[in-house]
Amino acid sequence: MILGTNKTIIFKHYCIKKKINFIFLKTKEIQNIVNLKSFFFTIKKLRKDYNFFYKLFNNFKPIAILLPGDRELGPIPPILKVANKLKIKTIITTTSSLLPSLDMVSWTRKNKKEFKVGIDNLMSFLNLLISFFFRNQLCKTKYGRLLFSPGPLILCLHFVGMLPKKPWCVGASQSDHIIAKGKKEIKHMLNLGLKREKILNFGALEYDNLLNSINNKENIVKEFFSNKKFIKKKKIILFSVPHNPEHNIISMKTQLKHLKIIFEVLHRIEENVILIFHPKTNLNFYKNLIKNYNFIISKKSYIDLIPISDIYLCGNSTTVSVAEICNIPIINLDFVNLNFSWIKSKKLRSVVNMNNLYLILKKKIYKIKKKKNKCI
Repeated sequence: MILGTNKTIIFKHYCIKKKINFIFLKTKEIQNIVNLKSFFFTIKKLRKDYNFFYKLFNNFKPIAILLPGDRELGPIPPILKVANKLKIKTIITTTSSLLPSLDMVSWTRKNKKEFKVGIDNLMSFLNLLISFFFRNQLCKTKYGRLLFSPGPLILCLHFVGMLPKKPWCVGASQSDHIIAKGKKEIKHMLNLGLKREKILNFGALEYDNLLNSINNKENIVKEFFSNKKFIKKKKIILFSVPHNPEHNIISMKTQLKHLKIIFEVLHRIEENVILIFHPKTNLNFYKNLIKNYNFIISKKSYIDLIPISDIYLCGNSTTVSVAEICNIPIINLDFVNLNFSWIKSKKLRSVVNMNNLYLILKKKIYKIKKKKNKCI
């Protein structure tokens, strides 16, 4: 039997093929600790979860537990403690790239007082005191010194023996192994301090689907022939619309303002434009803007659509790795100016000012057409 949590659900299909029982658990954030009552409630909850998982694992005896990480998320701390106690292997099998880990985590914490360290207020001062005793919980980021978890939660996890050893690096705490997608990710993990024996180079199951899409490109394109908005002779620009508001990076109003500029540019380019949205995106916010343009909105996966594209547009997305594999030119629309260090590729051009997008796109398309004419 294998126990899996959300973000490891992709392995369920693999387990079914191999006739392995797969049990799914949903993970969620541990609630904020705002006073002594919630502090003791959190300790009680963590101990209760530990007892629950101890009975569960002792009864079913899973051969492995697949996890999206080994840090503070939901029931993961008690799961890891129980697994270590019962000598059950724990494997991190997150389906998203680990490359943006430090950048993204520090960015999401930069404006939240519960993670800040200093003497500005009572919370930051408490965090400062806690950081003296738990050095590995502190990180000097480009946004300043931050704790990975709020100080009170660090104390709770410490008191119940569930505190991650090195939370700023996925896989560096109590888990046994972490699956890497290839040499590039292995190198990154080693640079972050992971031991080589912890890393399993099994690749990524989603790349099996990518290979199928690459081999099936012609049929995927043909599916768009019946769409009146699709013109066969024109190039395909795939735009994966960033879900910035959903991550509280910017407001929906600001998002729509930037998207209007981008959509105007794409409209002027006069090529096939396919839009895809993150599954959690509420399309109702975008309907009034999209109806003004002759774009195709597809529900297909980026795994299917990137291989058939001539240019891929996204916003600080880990999907750039797929476009890289497919050798597709990438334009990263960083209109929120995150400037993530992991957004690097020879095939990638990052654009901060959307007013420059038109000329950049025109040049890219010109080069693509010129290259194609040479091959004819």
